Amino acid sequence: ATPATPARLRAVLAEVRWQGYAYCPGYVHPDALGVAAPVRDARGDVVAALAVIVPNDAGASSVVPVVRTAARGVSRALGVPDTPGRRDPGDTRDGSATAV
Repeated sequence: ATPATPARLRAVLAEVRWQGYAYCPGYVHPDALGVAAPVRDARGDVVAALAVIVPNDAGASSVVPVVRTAARGVSRALGVPDTPGRRDPGDTRDGSATAV
C-alpha cells in the first residue's frame, strides 16, 4: 500500500536511495507493481526516473534489472560515463530485488 504517514514515506525514500531503485507493490493498484530507476545527467544528478507498472505476479521482480539497465542507458545518452565494474546501490549478485 502507498505510504500513509510522513514517517513511513521518509523511510521508503531512504530505502529507495539506498537500493538505487523503487520497488512498489500495490502502490498504484492492489494487483500491480511499480518499478522505477533514476536517470542521471552528465554531472550525476538525478534529472528524471524511468518507471513501469506491471501485473504483480510471480515474475514481476524480474522487471527490476530491465528497468535499471534502461535507465542507465538513458543516463549514458545524457553524458554519464559508463564505468565498467562499478556497482550501483541496490545491485545484488543475482539480480534479485527486495521490496520497499
